[in-house]
Amino acid sequence: MDLVSQALQNVSGLPDWPLARWDLLIRQARAANLLSRIAVLIDEAGLIDAIPLEPRAHLLSARVISAAQSAEVLREVEYVRKALESTGSQPIFLKGTAYLLADLPAAQGR
Repeated sequence: MDLVSQALQNVSGLPDWPLARWDLLIRQARAANLLSRIAVLIDEAGLIDAIPLEPRAHLLSARVISAAQSAEVLREVEYVRKALESTGSQPIFLKGTAYLLADLPAAQGR
């Protein structure tokens, strides 16, 4: 099992990971676009302060980037809605955007 899967399935064990393992996890999670999702799960578990300082900085940074991307998606949705307003058409949004608009848990960390 890769480190990203391990982290997603067992965030409670992450505070005990050595820095070398964190280094690999951060690189793998970033490549898979899952670092902010891991950060969300750690935060929800109340463990962010238990994470070593170096990886915590990467996790917090990933959350900032994720929030900025979510804000950008919401702006783009409004542009699309305004562009279609005069046509009477209603856009249908899928996947991550749909999760975000419905405020579903799956949208956190995307």
